[in-house]
Amino acid sequence: MKVMNIYDMGLCIHIEVALTDIIMIEAQTRGSYVYTTRRIIETNLLFKDLLEQLNKEKQFCQSHRVFLVNIHHVKDLKKDMLLLENDYKAEISRRKREQFLKRYCQNGGFTCH
Repeated sequence: MKVMNIYDMGLCIHIEVALTDIIMIEAQTRGSYVYTTRRIIETNLLFKDLLEQLNKEKQFCQSHRVFLVNIHHVKDLKKDMLLLENDYKAEISRRKREQFLKRYCQNGGFTCH
């Protein structure tokens, strides 16, 4: 199982998180929020660095300039919004929509036309 070591600024500790537990990542001005199946981690890691590291993994895809989503946690897709596990939501932009849907379908997502 692949894991990532993340510094939680709220708890002031390093946390080892399995990639399968990451639901999404949201960019912030100075760092990022990592939404997991257990908690939300506020980290000083920059979104661009997390994007570079996780975009290599098939289950992660950028849905918007500020969101990186684990496609295995997508429950539904609305016009411009992804509904995720734990009632999280992530925007999907017009520019990223086609790329996101392609990766989502390639990885066992809903039936794509």
